[in-house]
Amino acid sequence: MGGRSPCRALAFMGSKRKVSGLSLPGNGTASFLTTGSSVLHIHNSNVTLLSLDSNTLPLQARGGLNTSSTGSGGVVGLSPGTAATSSGGRGLGGARGQGLAGQGGGALDQLAGEALQTIGGALFEATCFYIASRIIMGVRNLCGKTFVKPTGVKFSDVIGVDEAKQEVQELVEYLKEPMRYKKLGAKIPRGILLVGPPGVGKTMLARAIAGEASCPFYYASGSDFANPYWGMGVQKIKKLFHQARRSKRSIIFIDELDSLARARKSSLSGGSAEMDAENTLNQLLTEMDGFQTQDNVIVLASTNRADVLDRAAMRPGRFDRKVFMDVPDVQGREEHFKRLLKKFTLAKPVDELAPLMARMSPGYSGADIENVVNEAALRAAKHNRTSVTEDDLSWATERTGFGVERRGKITPAELRRTAVHEAGHALIAYFIPDVQAPIKISIINRGKVGGYNLMGESNHTYHTEARLRDEICVFLGGRVAEEMVLGEASSGAYDDLRKASALSRGMVENLGYGKRTGLLSYGAGGQGAGEVSQAALRLLEEEAQSILGSEYTRAKTLVQKHRKELEALVELLLKNEVVHEHELEAVLGPRVADVGVVGIAGEGGVGYGFGGWRL
Repeated sequence: MGGRSPCRALAFMGSKRKVSGLSLPGNGTASFLTTGSSVLHIHNSNVTLLSLDSNTLPLQARGGLNTSSTGSGGVVGLSPGTAATSSGGRGLGGARGQGLAGQGGGALDQLAGEALQTIGGALFEATCFYIASRIIMGVRNLCGKTFVKPTGVKFSDVIGVDEAKQEVQELVEYLKEPMRYKKLGAKIPRGILLVGPPGVGKTMLARAIAGEASCPFYYASGSDFANPYWGMGVQKIKKLFHQARRSKRSIIFIDELDSLARARKSSLSGGSAEMDAENTLNQLLTEMDGFQTQDNVIVLASTNRADVLDRAAMRPGRFDRKVFMDVPDVQGREEHFKRLLKKFTLAKPVDELAPLMARMSPGYSGADIENVVNEAALRAAKHNRTSVTEDDLSWATERTGFGVERRGKITPAELRRTAVHEAGHALIAYFIPDVQAPIKISIINRGKVGGYNLMGESNHTYHTEARLRDEICVFLGGRVAEEMVLGEASSGAYDDLRKASALSRGMVENLGYGKRTGLLSYGAGGQGAGEVSQAALRLLEEEAQSILGSEYTRAKTLVQKHRKELEALVELLLKNEVVHEHELEAVLGPRVADVGVVGIAGEGGVGYGFGGWRL
């Protein structure tokens, strides 16, 4: 070939970029090579070869590379091609070396330059070989862990999500008896999306489905398909579904789907990485419902960000059914505590502790409850006790929800202010008929919370204007008590004012509870709508301020009427630091009613929100 021979190298598919600063052997110029945003073209775990026309490298320098190409686990490449002939080669021992003595220092410099070029070419090939070998090994180790045997998890192990279990029950029956459905012409959902906040048992429910159906279970996380090399995510999707289709029936579970199926944008502002992510999503959509789709694979996925998923993934034929999972209610929490506490040595019976702890943990997920029980056991062991007590569990609930105690970071004057503030919240809640009395009041400084009122969870689905006004009044009770007992309010009421303001704005802007604004809904926040005039915005502010003002006056009236009871509750809090619900009646007297449940009102701003109503 006139002193030149082909050098076989791994083929990169993508844009061509000129290699700068690299001098190849021979004429010292670099040809165009594919780099940067390119990806290996992989087919059936092999690598397509591309012949690059480069100058012949000396046999002495290239022999090592030729032999090393066989030990890369199936990677083919970097073969030097045909050997250089003695007439056209530029080896150190070739024809050019014979005239070295007669050419003086210039020949020696030329020989040294050729030697450096030879080493550079060899290093370039070795680098390509190393990168390609690592990429191919990454393809071979694709995501997806197969449980050939049943997972061992049953529906009885999943607690607090009874509605979700009923939703997926027919899926299990289909996997057990598919012909019963096929005879009727019924098609089972090809994909089921589990939606819910963290810790509610989405992954556990997916494993229970596989355990009940006794079929192979393939697991992958959405982030497993992200890769720095172009096209690797597409290959992983293909490989995962190829493995699953080998079984008669199988389940693929993709955790955290939002990292894989995020909504696509109209413009690719993220460059090649964003384009590769879209290609990976397109491959998933094709595998789930494309031209060659099979019904023996069912895809389960979980996410807590369903709002960011691509619409194409949510259509029927892909994720046909959405199963919403929420934190357990009081009955579900009681079941959680019963199941977990049976594993520990307790100072009281499980049937007595579980209902009590269920009431004291509103808004807790299954993972939170498991953490509470473990923290209680650790505390009991720390104090060398032989059993877990009610005090350990109560302490663990506070520790998990609010943080560690900070007794040394508050002065006696600030502790009294905290007691007055929390007593104000409790007093207002106690004497409003449609609000449940507090379960527990604490002035122990924890984390970012100076104190709190524990009031349970909401049992209301809808909220009237009167009920929402009651909640605002309870929010303002702490500030009013500070002003009337201590003469001025503090920054401890900051979060109470924030919540009360948001609630009053929502009543006017979204629910039509403003007297002068009528039934017109201005959308979330009001100001987000460009068509709202400045006059309308001022009117909304005035209406929200009117609601806050009327409830502030109402709170002052209640505190003035029960001033003695308030001061007695403050002294009890300063003495015991914690007051339980059975102690409140002895201090505050008989209560008018005990209807409904609200939430947590806390100084410092941590709580679950009154009534579960969100703006």
